[in-house]
Amino acid sequence: MGAANIILVHNHPSGNPRPSGDDYRITERVQECADVLGINLQDHVIIGFNRFASALRPRNYNMQIKKEK
Repeated sequence: MGAANIILVHNHPSGNPRPSGDDYRITERVQECADVLGINLQDHVIIGFNRFASALRPRNYNMQIKKEK
């Protein structure tokens, strides 16, 4: 049985989760490959310092991670 969905996740050591040009390019390339294989790319999440962003869903850029009390 193959994968039905994938999520790409990586961090930016700078702490800034804003997707870079390379992030968008790799997202596009992985999306193309996933389409050929019949796999759904759910998201490409970039982790920064207490924040994360999506290279696939730019409107969700820079969401804050809530800390548990």
